[in-house]
Amino acid sequence: ITFNRIPAEALERWNVTRAVVNGDQAVKKAKLLPYLNPMDTSPANKSRNESYVERAVFYNATGRTLDGLIGIAFKKDPMVNLPGFLDYLKTDCDGSENSIYQQAQSVVSNVLQVGRHGLLVDIDSRTNRPVIKSYSAESIINWRYEGSTLVMVVLQESIEEPDGYGLKVIDQYRELLLVDGRYVVRL
Repeated sequence: ITFNRIPAEALERWNVTRAVVNGDQAVKKAKLLPYLNPMDTSPANKSRNESYVERAVFYNATGRTLDGLIGIAFKKDPMVNLPGFLDYLKTDCDGSENSIYQQAQSVVSNVLQVGRHGLLVDIDSRTNRPVIKSYSAESIINWRYEGSTLVMVVLQESIEEPDGYGLKVIDQYRELLLVDGRYVVRL
């Protein structure tokens, strides 16, 4: 799948925001620092810029502000009232032993950073019970409406496959469809 409905400007803005929130190493890796004297292509200027990037100090006020906002949002622990058969969600809501409280903090963090986040309720094939899967805005790559009804969503996922003694990560696409009033999932 090569089609991505997210506008390039939005992806670029989200990448910058996430880098700034993650701190100085992420800012340097994303090459967000200005290149000094870009008209000078000499080895000396290239060396000067490399030294500049190494020495650059980035005070992460944005990341600290995000932490503070999440702290304010969760100053008082949320009350969770679940029927007994869903009580496990308090300690393992996603099948990876993340509590519903941890997932809620992650969702708030993502919404504060880029303005959106996705949650999908699905059945875990290993345990045969409902789980709430979390999707960053960047992984929701396509969607379609018919009138005011959402009829298609495509989610990009990373899955691990055995590769000799190690693992390799590959992209997988989950297509959620509404076909003749029925919910269909295709991988």
